[in-house]
Amino acid sequence: MVKVVGKKEVTESIKLTPASAPSPEQGKIYFDSTSNKLNVSTDGTTFTEIPSPPNPSQGDILYYDGTNWVKLPAGTSGQYLKTQGEGANPTWDDVSSKWQVVDERTITTDCQYVDFTNLDINTDKVYFLLASIRNPFMYEGTFSLYANEDYTETNYYSQILSLYEGGVGGSLVNSPRVGKMNASNSAFIIMYIIKDPNNHYRVLSKCTTGVTTSMKCEEDYVCKTTAITNLTSLRFAWPGGQNVIGVGSYFLLCKLRG
Repeated sequence: MVKVVGKKEVTESIKLTPASAPSPEQGKIYFDSTSNKLNVSTDGTTFTEIPSPPNPSQGDILYYDGTNWVKLPAGTSGQYLKTQGEGANPTWDDVSSKWQVVDERTITTDCQYVDFTNLDINTDKVYFLLASIRNPFMYEGTFSLYANEDYTETNYYSQILSLYEGGVGGSLVNSPRVGKMNASNSAFIIMYIIKDPNNHYRVLSKCTTGVTTSMKCEEDYVCKTTAITNLTSLRFAWPGGQNVIGVGSYFLLCKLRG
């Protein structure tokens, strides 16, 4: 048993002989012959076991599991220490982003449309689609975003707010229009997709195309004319039929949760 009174410097090693618990006294340390652990009394009334996890490594965490002090080995790079509440042990967990990638495409052959399948909006709640498009042809026109393989334009409406050449305009069209693109130019479109509480497919999109004085911007608000039970697929398309989604165009589809 060792009792340290005041501030002392120990210049040599101290060997403790295993013993049964002595009477508590503030500052006492003893080596328990049953648990083979060091114990210390800090308050003079009880002894507390000094944690000594086996085979410690850099990055290990020491925690109390309700019975003993145990070691949580270091996690992998980028993980965070997650508490699971009172009465549960901590753990390492991966950082989860609000948005999770569902699909990512870089176009390698000029095409008219891009399909996204195996979706489930009843589980995922919200989708976010980003499209950065290069137009390799002298065609000017609009893009549509179809739901559940329904490619009939008149089964949708889109309310459009346009900004162009310093002016503002608006119109209602019978199609799932989500943006437009100038000839031999590019377009950048951001789309938020949901199924509303009344089971309507809705899209809010923001689009910009052109450069300098030919730049145009618009917002589109799309709604399907009939209700849907789920959203299982999307098609981003150029209804005109030409392959205006050129090589190098990029698409990123994300979900909020799933």
